[in-house]
Order: sequence, then C-alpha cells, then structure tokens
Amino acid sequence: MARSPQKRTCRLLLSRKCVYLLSALYGISLLVSFLIHHSLNSFTLDVFFDTYRDNASSSFDPYAETLALLSPPGMIGGYRNQAIRLVSLVRYAQRYNITQILLPTLLFSTTFHGQSNKLFMPIPMDEVFDIDHWNSFGSKIPILVPYVENSDCWTNHSSDAPLSEQMINSLASEYEVSVRKADDNKFASPMAGMLQERSSFLSRVLDINRALVNGDLRLAKPRKLDLTPLVYNCSRPHVYGGGRGAGRLWNDYTHMAKYNPLSDNNTEQAIQNSELIKLVSHQALRPSPKWKSIANQCVRYFQGGSSDRIAPYVALHARVEVTMMNHRCGKSMEKNLTQIFSMVDSTAAEYNKKHENKIRGIFVAVSRDGMLEHTTNSETSQMAKENWETLAHRSIPIQTEDDFSTQIPYFECGELWMDHWYGSQNEVSKDYYGSLVPSVMNFHLATEATFFVGVMGSSWSIDVWTTRYYQGKGGMNFQYTPTGIKPVGIDGRPPSHDNC
Repeated sequence: MARSPQKRTCRLLLSRKCVYLLSALYGISLLVSFLIHHSLNSFTLDVFFDTYRDNASSSFDPYAETLALLSPPGMIGGYRNQAIRLVSLVRYAQRYNITQILLPTLLFSTTFHGQSNKLFMPIPMDEVFDIDHWNSFGSKIPILVPYVENSDCWTNHSSDAPLSEQMINSLASEYEVSVRKADDNKFASPMAGMLQERSSFLSRVLDINRALVNGDLRLAKPRKLDLTPLVYNCSRPHVYGGGRGAGRLWNDYTHMAKYNPLSDNNTEQAIQNSELIKLVSHQALRPSPKWKSIANQCVRYFQGGSSDRIAPYVALHARVEVTMMNHRCGKSMEKNLTQIFSMVDSTAAEYNKKHENKIRGIFVAVSRDGMLEHTTNSETSQMAKENWETLAHRSIPIQTEDDFSTQIPYFECGELWMDHWYGSQNEVSKDYYGSLVPSVMNFHLATEATFFVGVMGSSWSIDVWTTRYYQGKGGMNFQYTPTGIKPVGIDGRPPSHDNC
C-alpha cells in the first residue's frame, strides 16, 4: 500500500531533523577533538567556532551529493589560471546537479622562496578567499561545505604519522614517470601539518599527497601525473580534476570559452557560460576581508598615510617576467619596462590635467622573483637586467618615515608588502602563504584602481579587465602595446583568453 502524502511528509521532516541533529553532534565531536589536539593556552573556543562558522552554510547537508577536487594537481597555475579551473569545477557540478563542493579538498596552488624548482604546492582555499561571500551565492552555484558523512574516499581524521622509508620507495616506484625521491635539499611545505590536520587529501591518494607536501617526494614531471584512476569510482564525494597536460579543468574551460556571446549571436549556451564565468570568477571568488584590508593598507601607505581613504591611483600589470618574455604569449608584448613606464606616466599626467581629484600613485603588479629567473636566451637576459634596474630606480621602497617625493610614485604591494607584513607577525613564518596571496592582493588592487593598464596575452590582465567591466569600470580599462596605450575591446570588455 502506498504511503499517504501526510506520512511521507512526516518521514521527510524526521529525516531532516536527523540530519540537523547529526550535524550538531558532529560539531560537538569536532570541538572535543580540537580541545584534545590543542592546548587552551594557545587557542580559544572563539577561534574554533569562528573557523567552523566561516566554513559552513546554513543549508549544508552532510548527506547530499557533494563534489571534491582531485589533488594533485588541484588548482594549478598562476592565480587567474586557477580561477579559470574553478569555473570548470563548478560547471561540472552543475552538469550533474551536485549542489555542494567539499571545502577541505579545494586546494589552490602556491610557490615558496625556498623551493629550488618552484613547483606548485597546495594551499587551502579558505586560507585566502572569503567563503561566507561565496556561499551567499548558494542559490546559483554549489556551496562550499566542511565535511560529508559516510564517505568512501575521504576521512575527517588527520594523518600526521610519518611515512616509512618503505612506503616512500614504493610510491616513487609506482609513479616513477612523474615523481622521484627528494634529494638532500628536499623542501617541505610550511603548511604540511595544517593540510593533514584539516583532512585536505582524499583517502585514496593520501600517501602520495603527504609525501609531496612533506618533501619526501618531488614532482619530476607534474603534467604527466594523473591519479584519476584511483578515485574514478568515488561517490561520496564524487571527484573531478586531474588529467595530463593542462588537465581536464583547463580543457573544459577552453571549450566553454569558445561559446562567446560577443561572437555567437547570444546563443543560449554562450549566455549560460558567460554568466557562470562572471558569477564564479568575477563575483563569488574574492579575497578574505583580512587580505583586502592588508592590500588597502599598502596603497594608503604609499599615498602618504595621511587619510583613511584611498586617493585615485593607477594600476599597471607589467608582464615582464622572464618566463613570459620567452613564452609564445609574450611575442607581441612590449618588453621594455622603461618604455612601459613612460607610456603610463603620460597617461596619468593627461588624467591629472582633466581631474581635480588627481592620481596619487601608480601601483605596479609584477613578480620580482619572475623578473630574476635564469634564462639561456641572451636577449631576454639583457632585457631582464635592464628592466630590473628600471624597477629598482622607479619603485619607491617601504620607508620608516614620511619622506615621499612630490612626483607621482610607482610602488609595489604584493610580494614586498607581504614581506613587510611578515616582519610584524609572531605566529606566522616568513613566506608562509607563498606566492598566491600576493597575487590575490594585487588582483584586488587592480580591480579597485581608478584605471588599469594591462597587456593582451595575459590571463591575469584579461581577468582584471573583465572584472572591472562587470563592476561598471570598463571605460577605464587600457592596454599597453609597443605603439602606445589603447582602450580595451568594446566598452572595456576584453576578448576571452585563449592559448595564444
């Protein structure tokens, strides 16, 4: 006999109460575990509940269909390339009606100064980005959740016991094409312990992840490592990512980008893809309030620090790192930093002639580490040397007194400001967050600038232009070229990024 609608409703309500009760019990168990692991001399209950609340959502269901990200590679690449891959992960979830993504597995990538090979290391998404803000878009994109129940390939128990030499040798042998044992100069991620404590790694690929972040193994050929077969049958959570070469997430995005509303007569698919990219990459993904505040402090400092408000400033993305100058995407770019600065000087001067509220600083987004990379290309090496001298001459240092020139200053935030910030911290080691946080801060400052000057061929510049376009700032989007500074696209909206 079929149950009546009333009985089905009662059973549904009871099941939901069970979910909420289990969620509450799980939260209590987390608290007990937390107090066992950590001394109350170092941590407070407020710290625990703030962390738990920040990473949860009121609509969270630990039994609902949930998606996880496969690491390695996780979100690999520069910051905005990682954002591109995140769009693809969300699109995959939507395609299969998955409404939640497991937050501990959302590992972005960062690099550290101490690495000899500058390979990407994982960094948790919630260490960098505003999770509460993301989850406020929960009616349109999957929410990010702290755990799932009854998992077949993830556990919420930390695994911090050291790997045996036998296990390390076994892993090196199993993945001999892609990984090898570390040499005497092995590099361990400063986040290794935290990643394992937070259960950031899927259980079926736990050992290789632990060996990589602990420095026992190192990636020899990262783009040849594909762990997908190990997680293919996972269902709680489902797992996606991985792949050889650029990886599945990148390939998925480039396929999406082919459907562009500007060139495809506003087809339904093109509009859907465009809206998803806009929502994920340019609205839901934003730095945490902590990093936004620290980035803004940098601008105020170089503007004289006399006001709580930020005066107008220019943002310049000088894509003159050695790798880009040698890359096929950099062939048509202006590579001479002296010439680039001269063009921006003229543009800022013209702006100040027409506006009472004048430009009070030119913020330069550039990777100093990238400018100093070794290259065997003699022409690139000479240009890199000249560019470094130009940057050193024009970019004002962080000073200890208010002694600023009357000339519009060029200044950097990102890496330099983070080094300054680390110096004031007692509980965080220098370079703890690696390269990602400085890039995220720079991106935030570029989107907030009075006008932005970027370069075609850079996914970072294209994403800044696009974000500003959606913010209504497209009219102040510019690009530097070998022949001068020019407006960008149609009303400031750039073309989609391609593989050059």
